[in-house]
Amino acid sequence: MKYIVKYIRPFFGRMGVGLAIKIGGTVSELFIPYILSHIIDNIVPLESIGLIVKWGVLMILCAVLAVVMNIVANRMAAKVAMDSTRALRHDLFDKTMRLSSSNVDRFTVPSLESRLTSDTYNVHHFIGMMQRLGVRAPILLVGGLIITLTIDWRLSLVMFSIVPFIAVAVMII
Repeated sequence: MKYIVKYIRPFFGRMGVGLAIKIGGTVSELFIPYILSHIIDNIVPLESIGLIVKWGVLMILCAVLAVVMNIVANRMAAKVAMDSTRALRHDLFDKTMRLSSSNVDRFTVPSLESRLTSDTYNVHHFIGMMQRLGVRAPILLVGGLIITLTIDWRLSLVMFSIVPFIAVAVMII
């Protein structure tokens, strides 16, 4: 992991901005069920179509903001993953070009090509996914639990009983 961090380090600033945008988009997404709960519990009994429309528009704005922010953050994450993997691939290619003939024969050319392509692709995929899901999933989990607790504590008990199964699935994946 320390080796990969060396290639990610030049992009920490861009990663930080992307992660901040991702956090903002995820929090915006978490407001949607809270607004819906407010509409159903407090606004609908008033029978005011105008208020329902206003809160509905606010809910749509939160959804649009969440989508836009997540798209921007995902594109930034993909760019960071691409740029850091490009530098890694360049250094690996340079290293393979400096191998002796006996080492090339020992590793075989197809094996070296596979390492340059599939292994660096896996690193690229790992860097991108950690920026996307490594931030979003914990915020959705904790935020979802908090919102569920504020809306209905009995519903949170159901959610708390499901969380261990979700945690096991995430660990396996």
